[in-house]
Order: sequence, then C-alpha cells, then structure tokens
Amino acid sequence: MKGFDNTYATTTDGRGSPIPRTGSPDLAEHPLSPDRSTSPSKMDQTVLEIDPETIRIALRDFAQRLKGIEKERDEAQARLSHSQQEMAEMEVSRAQIEDRLQQVQRSLGEAEEGKRGADGRLSSAQTALMLQEETLRRNERERKGLLEKIHTMERSVQGSESDKRGCRIRLPRCSRGSRS
Repeated sequence: MKGFDNTYATTTDGRGSPIPRTGSPDLAEHPLSPDRSTSPSKMDQTVLEIDPETIRIALRDFAQRLKGIEKERDEAQARLSHSQQEMAEMEVSRAQIEDRLQQVQRSLGEAEEGKRGADGRLSSAQTALMLQEETLRRNERERKGLLEKIHTMERSVQGSESDKRGCRIRLPRCSRGSRS
C-alpha cells in the first residue's frame, strides 16, 4: 500500500504542514463509488496523472508569492500608519499655526488701533504746537512793537527833558531880563 512520504513543506509562518512532496494515496484507501467500481472516470485519470513534484513546486511558488504579498501588505500598512501619524502631527501643527495667526492678527489690530490713537494725539499735539508757535510769534511782534513804543517814548521823554532843561536855562535869563 502506497501513501504519502513523511516529508513536510514549510508554510509562510514557519510551521511545517503535511504537504506531500512525493507519492500519492493508494486508490484502495478510498473506496470507489458504486458507479465507478469497474472503470475510472476521466476525473480519476486526471488526478492520477498529476505529478506530485509539480504540485510541490507550485505550492512552494504560491507560498513564496503569498509571503511576498504579505510583506508588501505589511510594509504598505506601516507606510499608511506612518502617513496617518504624520498627517495627525501636521493637523496639530496647522491648528497651532492658525491659533498663532489669529493672535498675531489680534495684536496687529490692537497695534493699528493704538497707532490711530497715537496719530490722533500727535495731530492734536502738532496743532497745539502750531498754535503755541503762532502765539509766540504774535507775542514777539507785540513785544517788538511795545519796545519800539518804549524807545519812542524814551526819546520823547529825553526830548522833553532836554526841552525842560533848555527852558530852565532860559527861564532864569528871562526872569532876570524882565527885572532889569
């Protein structure tokens, strides 16, 4: 009675499985159905004609391809996980940048409002300064005018004093001359 050889092929997970490398089961181990008791069908003939070595090679190729596909799947899952992690980090970073941008925009708005207030105060101060400068110029003109009047009056007083002295000098002569 012919059976499976006691050899094992290795599967992708490293465990042995009873995949026969050579040999085939004996037909006596599998009783024929009543319809096929005398002559084998085409299917039975096809099964008998299959070369076990061909099956072993095909299964080994299949196992290698399956192992490669599983490796590619695992690598793709790792890349996907890494990409998802990067995307989550980028999302957090984007949210932080948006928050910072909003803070900067608020600060800019406050600074612009402060600048407008400072511009208003500067304009008021410049107007007040111009008014003060104009007042100073007017006061300077008035001072010069008053100084001119003072000088004119001083000259007038000097002239009057000069006339008064002249009169005093002449007055005693006049009073002496009328007595004579």
